Amino acid sequence: MSFLVMHLIMRLPSLSTTAKHLFYWLLAVYLISALIIPSVSDIVAGCLLLLGWTYVLCFFERTNLTKMEWAVILIFVLYSVNSLMSFLFVDSQRLAQYRLEDDVKFAFLLPLFMYLRNTQISEKYLIRLFVFVVIFLGITSLVQAYGMYNYREAWFVFDGYTAHMYRPAGSVNPMRYAAITLILSAFIFAYLMLFKVDKYFLKMLFLVSVLLGIGACLLTQTRGVWLAVPMVLLFFIFYLFRTGNKKVGGGVLLSGILVIAFLSQLDVVEKRVERAVKSIELYEDGNSQTSIGTRLDMYVVAFQLFKEKPLFGHGLNGFKVKTSEMKESGELEGYSRELGVRKTAHNEFFQAAVEKGVVGLILTMGLFLIPLYVFYLNVSSPDRVIRWFASCGVLMLVVLFVAGQSGTIMNHKTFTHFYIFMVFLFLSQIYYRKDAMLDGIKENK
Repeated sequence: MSFLVMHLIMRLPSLSTTAKHLFYWLLAVYLISALIIPSVSDIVAGCLLLLGWTYVLCFFERTNLTKMEWAVILIFVLYSVNSLMSFLFVDSQRLAQYRLEDDVKFAFLLPLFMYLRNTQISEKYLIRLFVFVVIFLGITSLVQAYGMYNYREAWFVFDGYTAHMYRPAGSVNPMRYAAITLILSAFIFAYLMLFKVDKYFLKMLFLVSVLLGIGACLLTQTRGVWLAVPMVLLFFIFYLFRTGNKKVGGGVLLSGILVIAFLSQLDVVEKRVERAVKSIELYEDGNSQTSIGTRLDMYVVAFQLFKEKPLFGHGLNGFKVKTSEMKESGELEGYSRELGVRKTAHNEFFQAAVEKGVVGLILTMGLFLIPLYVFYLNVSSPDRVIRWFASCGVLMLVVLFVAGQSGTIMNHKTFTHFYIFMVFLFLSQIYYRKDAMLDGIKENK
């Protein structure tokens, strides 16, 4: 009997293998649901949090982290602590508590990084997952567009979300849909540049997924994210020239110019550009009742609020509270009527400055710049997989930084979870593989 029990135990997969498979499934469900059924992705995010803490409390192994990893961990912790201090000493209202719950995740999810740091994640699994997700999102976007333009109905919208008509974006704000589909498409294109895909079918599938992702981004009509497309192309061109592939880099440059020229002729793009030009003209004439005019007014008011409390700010959700007060007192006469209604300043850095002052602004900039620097250092690694992970990290942060100029990133769970999971994933795998390379060198000696 005891022999039978031992035999069954031996046949069971190891805990590490089970945990890895669990992570694979959780990551897949998260990416598939994040933009379509956000409530499901929130549950999955909780499961990933639990996975990390279970590892740290029950199976933690001491790991020698590098200075670069500690720098990223430190900025995450400081960002969470700064938000906690702002909540405790500046503003502890209910809406501020919602913000705090998002901001402390940067610290609470760190155990997931420690789990990933000691686990090898297959790059082949990741690229296949990214391709599947982008194709799924691209098809969803096309189906929604068909329903909107032909039946004035928003299909595949869940969680009670009210869709923006003629701007297919799953069940989230169009900016979030646009940014994440563009980022995932960039991941796939980076893989195609770094790895040789022998099978013609797979190569075509990857290219189709990239086109679907870009198409989904365009259909959202989100101009702030469209501005990131040239930046993504510049990264690829810079990388190719830096690595000596000047002919390929020149080809990508020429192709990029032709693609941008082609896209600029599309009706959906032309109309958005025309509206942007018209909005600027109206703003110069004193009319700020447009999307661009509203944003410009928000920036002006946000800067005024920042000057009032430059060191520690007005507290979490401070922009909404203060602009509402200003609107009631009549201080916003002549400004866009959206001021006092919108929760954020529609700019990541103005929002941080208003809520948490110069301290919070520096920490928010650190969330972009420190991981960006770490990833950039590894873009030229001799290991191709490390180069891909590093390139993905750079591309994601570039897109989010550009998107953050016309919207907020860290104020929304969709972006917060995506940012944290991707930074943890790529950073952990870069240094896991570096450790493996060093161990291999030591063994050869």
